[in-house]
Parts: sequence; C-alpha cells; structure tokens
Amino acid sequence: MNYALFTYGTLEIPEVMQLITGKQFKTESAVLQDHARYKLKSGAYPAVVFEAGKNISGTVYFDIDELDIHKLDRYEDFCYQRQKVDVILDNGDKQDVMCFVVPRDKKDLLSKVDWNKKQFIDEELDSFLRSITVTK
Repeated sequence: MNYALFTYGTLEIPEVMQLITGKQFKTESAVLQDHARYKLKSGAYPAVVFEAGKNISGTVYFDIDELDIHKLDRYEDFCYQRQKVDVILDNGDKQDVMCFVVPRDKKDLLSKVDWNKKQFIDEELDSFLRSITVTK
C-alpha cells in the first residue's frame, strides 16, 4: 500500500525527507483546514493540532511505501500521532492523506508561537540535519 503524507514542518524540507527515506517523491502544495501549527515548547520544530477555523499550508508527498512510513514513524517524536486527514491541493481537489498531529491530550506540549520555516532553514537546518539519526 502506498500513502500520501501532508507535511508542514521539518519533513516539508526535501533534504530532511530524503535523509530519512533515502528517496525523492512527487509533491504538491496543500492546505490543512481546522488545524494550527505551533512550535513545541521543547524544540525548534513544529506540530499541528486541531483548531477550528485555522488553516496551515504545507506539502503533500505522494507514493510513500510501507517501509518509508515505518522510517517516518520512527523519526517522529513521541508526541506525534499519525492520523488520516483531508487536505485541499493547489488544484482545488480534496485529498485523503496521512499527517503527524499532536493529539488533544498532549496539546500542552505546544507553545503559542507559530513556526517559521524560512527562519528554521536559515538558522537551524544545518545542525538539525547533522542531528538526525537514520535507521534502516
């Protein structure tokens, strides 16, 4: 089975996704409705949580196989849970995808600070890439 995965933070950066999976994927921009993206209190990376009326932009990766999903599951922190969500693709189509979200019972792990992708890439990406442990 192959998956589509909506990404909105570090996994949205192609170098991170390629380092974890060893692959490049077809992508498309998308919007996840009724969710908000905030930095975790304990890190420089974000998480999303259900929040009615909020929308976030991100990237969908297509044709991710079971092995890649397993690698991504191990990469993600304990506070994330992979869930099925609907996103709106750039072409207006609705797409059923997987997404790593913070369950409501762990919402207290989030700050109220929005995550800035450009700032992360400029200031932290190099050290972040060096810190990733890739498992086979």
